[in-house]
Amino acid sequence: MVRRVTDKTERLAANAQMGLRLATRRSLVRYIGCTHLRNLGDEALFEAAQQYFRGAALLPLWGDGLIATWAKRHSARPRFRASVLGGGTLVGNADLVDRLLAFGDPGGLTATFGTGVRDPHFFGGPALTDQIRKLRRCDLVTVRGPLSQSLLAEHGIENAQIIGDPAFIFYNPQPGPTTDRPPVLGLNLGHVDGKLWGGDEAAVNRELAGLARRMVARGWQLRLIVVRPDDLPLAEELAAKLSTHAVTVWRMYRGGARAVRRLGGLSACVALKLHAGVLSICAGVPTRLLEYRPKTRDLMAAIGAESDTVRTDDVDMRALDSWAEAALFNRAEHAARYAAALPPMIERQHRIAQLIFEGRIDEAPAALPRLAHA
Repeated sequence: MVRRVTDKTERLAANAQMGLRLATRRSLVRYIGCTHLRNLGDEALFEAAQQYFRGAALLPLWGDGLIATWAKRHSARPRFRASVLGGGTLVGNADLVDRLLAFGDPGGLTATFGTGVRDPHFFGGPALTDQIRKLRRCDLVTVRGPLSQSLLAEHGIENAQIIGDPAFIFYNPQPGPTTDRPPVLGLNLGHVDGKLWGGDEAAVNRELAGLARRMVARGWQLRLIVVRPDDLPLAEELAAKLSTHAVTVWRMYRGGARAVRRLGGLSACVALKLHAGVLSICAGVPTRLLEYRPKTRDLMAAIGAESDTVRTDDVDMRALDSWAEAALFNRAEHAARYAAALPPMIERQHRIAQLIFEGRIDEAPAALPRLAHA
């Protein structure tokens, strides 16, 4: 009940803010994606889009009722400069692609912005053919990584541009902990609806709990990173079992930039959820991402960092012990790799957002800088 009240209050506040934007801003961009669900990944992606399209009022999909009320009051429907399908694995969700295309205004553009493609080889179910056929009507298709690009190419879309995950905009490397204090491991575990490589979510979380126990026994501090409320009981249960002041539970449900500053104090991070890992990387922290679904490798391949992932059906947790110990001495090496990969990707995202906003998407391929690892 508390969560429902909180969510309702947040939406009312967001509606009020949106009404102000409609009344005072002439340039509008519609955002098709997930937001205001108290999930760090979704919120960070929306916050990133707000920064990339800063010249416009970015209005999330669920605000259509308010838009209709405003239009009736002012006897005019607000015109959207563009409708954008945001980050996350959203191609494969027929409802969202349909909405993207349905909401395009005459003279306005439709585009995907660093969107991921649902892999039918992993999920099974109906093929993406109909979904892709509809996506061909989109004015500009940009994707998260090479796996998404390849899936689209299989269905006849050969011109999708890779721009990475929009949350990379929060890249802000931190100095890390001082050497006179115990090392700090960030550990993110959680629920993934049983849809993961190997199919055994409970086994993966048990292995992560074992990693936590071993690292605490070695003198490490432990920060259990929770990125959505549904995962909180799992983290609190582990913290209670460890029963030590060395363990702290961090709740991070929104605020990409704030999360990066907080994560920057880690010595190393092992993450199951995608954006727990992404924001740790943005902080310059040596990070190992557990690939529970293909989207993890898709994102990491975009920045040439596939070696920083390990599949959940092929993970040796004791190898992660030694990896974390080694990370104490090679933070600078990790930071250098992130520094080489992320700024060019962020530049691509800025350029694409600018072209979408200005209606010059025909310039998109030529405007993108070449990636060093491509």
